[in-house]
Amino acid sequence: MDFLYDKVLGCLAGSNIGSAMGAAVEGWEPERIEKEYGILKELLPYAHYGNYGKPGSGRMRPPGTTEDGIERQRLMCTAIIEKGGRITAADLAKVWARDINPDWFGVQMEPCDEILYKAAMSGIPPKEVGRYTNFTGINSFGRSCHPIGLINACNPSQAVLDCYEVGQLYQPLHGYGLDYAAAVCAAIAEAMKPNATVQSVVDVAMDVLPEGDPNQKPRRELQWALDLADKSKDVWDLRNRFYERYTGRGTPYAMSWAQEVIIKG
Repeated sequence: MDFLYDKVLGCLAGSNIGSAMGAAVEGWEPERIEKEYGILKELLPYAHYGNYGKPGSGRMRPPGTTEDGIERQRLMCTAIIEKGGRITAADLAKVWARDINPDWFGVQMEPCDEILYKAAMSGIPPKEVGRYTNFTGINSFGRSCHPIGLINACNPSQAVLDCYEVGQLYQPLHGYGLDYAAAVCAAIAEAMKPNATVQSVVDVAMDVLPEGDPNQKPRRELQWALDLADKSKDVWDLRNRFYERYTGRGTPYAMSWAQEVIIKG
């Protein structure tokens, strides 16, 4: 149990630290990061949501402050802790109703989540709320669903089922964003096993990802990334190769789509 505890703590701590560190340079080109910091190795202050138009948005946050993804993660953790086990979309919606301050959308939580919150508060069934998102393939759930994988430690199959259950608060089943999130949940559940290896985690993620339609094939996308890693001499070479494929600009949430963020991870 101590070994499992360490893994759970490492997953949550790592995601929180990564959130706080990455927020300062989110959306930056690699060249700009290199020019400003070389390799970023510290927690920095940052400001988000400066154009959302709400009082307090764009305010400077102290080093170590996390952002919207970790807020989603914490809501899931709260629901799991209070229930004492696995949760449903309805369980999470109850925590939303109690703990989310609607004044904080565009300040500490993403504007894209506000319509979902309003839909849930209007009485729409929790598993129908995700249908109202404007961004079916965004990484909002996939980058925050760690608790779903953790509460299903060593059981990747159940982690996938719970991902599609809880994830419907954020996105519809026909949106490929939940397919990528399912791979994350399954991979985390697999990683909790005492005998887990990097290869076993990758294999589980690959098995979960569907072939998809002709335009979005998650399994093909992951295989492309794995092949690219084999051809790259180091992580920096791999990063540059990634940017040859993923260079979204001029669209809402550019560089925040599941097929980019999760595949890079």
